[in-house]
Amino acid sequence: MTGEDPGPIFVVGSMRSGSTMLRLMLDSHPRIAIPPESGFMGGLSATKRIPEWKFGEGWFERLGWSEAEVDERLRAFYDGMFRRYAAEQGKSRWGEKTPFHTAHMAQMAQVFPEACFVGIVRHPGAVASSLHRRFHYGFAEAVAYWSDTNKDMLRTGIGLGDRFTLCRYEELVRESEPVLREVLDLLGEPWAPEVTQHHLVQREKGAPLRAAPSPRIRSTPAAPAPGPRRSAPTTIESSAASEHSRSSSATTRPPPRSAPSRRRRDPGEPGP
Repeated sequence: MTGEDPGPIFVVGSMRSGSTMLRLMLDSHPRIAIPPESGFMGGLSATKRIPEWKFGEGWFERLGWSEAEVDERLRAFYDGMFRRYAAEQGKSRWGEKTPFHTAHMAQMAQVFPEACFVGIVRHPGAVASSLHRRFHYGFAEAVAYWSDTNKDMLRTGIGLGDRFTLCRYEELVRESEPVLREVLDLLGEPWAPEVTQHHLVQREKGAPLRAAPSPRIRSTPAAPAPGPRRSAPTTIESSAASEHSRSSSATTRPPPRSAPSRRRRDPGEPGP
């Protein structure tokens, strides 16, 4: 995606997949601003389809509005919010990362036709272990969540063609620079060494970074592809700094799957 005014960047993936570290890496780029999770698609979806009302779908048509017109207004509203955030950071391009947005990819692509999507997938054993430790998931339940979420992501992503890029957590951990170079190239952004120094960049910004990169790399088996996959950068996030298991230590466990109509925050994401 290139041009003077490129579209937003949406980071998608399951909970505990390493999406937060990928967000911090991309947010460290001098041109890219990706704030903490917003869950804004919950609000956008509720605007287009009123929740818990049998007449809620297409309500705007009764007022003479087309879906395309509503999408245009929603795009202008949310783009304005995130664009202002980026400008306040001295940056020109915005992005967003919320795990349950993976279920909204098709609608996001429709409302933001210039958007790029960067998916991240991690080995199911590592994700299941993290979900069990943090949220008391059963192993079978956690693996089922991983499978369903990643299949949904790939199914939609493949349909997006070059607008979708898939990254592997384990490869981003071991080969951060080449993977990030490929991702940035596909996003139409120049290389910036700050993305591999995200722990320093974020510390200078005062972000609540809980751990600095460790010289040791945990041996984690490479994630098996959850389905057909287009050729994309072998990317996935920095091991020690990625298991972004710090910040909001939520005591309630999130449901195993995210409902497209519900707004839910990944308990692993630090607050703004």
